[in-house]
Amino acid sequence: MYSSVSDFLAQYGYESQATAKLIAAISDTNFNNEPSPKVRSTGRMAWHIARAIGGIASGLNIGLEYLPAEKAPTSAADALTIYKSASSDFIEKVKANVTDDMLQNEVTIFGMQMTVAGILYMILAHEIHHRGELVVVMRWVGDTPVGIMGPTSEEEQAMKAAQQQG
Repeated sequence: MYSSVSDFLAQYGYESQATAKLIAAISDTNFNNEPSPKVRSTGRMAWHIARAIGGIASGLNIGLEYLPAEKAPTSAADALTIYKSASSDFIEKVKANVTDDMLQNEVTIFGMQMTVAGILYMILAHEIHHRGELVVVMRWVGDTPVGIMGPTSEEEQAMKAAQQQG
């Protein structure tokens, strides 16, 4: 878990940039395409990632809540704007309201007792989990995801082709 807010913010900053990069790769063509009745579209997945930041952070009492349903994105660009705003607001609220001394404080969220550090971790883990799902759904509907922890197969092929040319 986290022993300092700055450690969390450094990791979340990196991960939120990676999430934004992935959301930016969603196409409008497939934005509402649900590949299966039990699978969210790429647009709904991006919306869920953005919306959940405030929902989970509500347990921290730092002034964030679930984004209202009427703010759901209608395009890939809209989803990216909403995500960037939600993650940026979250970072600013954490900087302004959470201290290292608070990290081990117990709070109640979703009927469970959890530390403040635990909630911060939950937000990060939730985002990473759904980002992985988003990669799969993007491929399923025909979009090309971007590399997060390394290149995608398409990026790797492009690198190999560039090496062969140069």
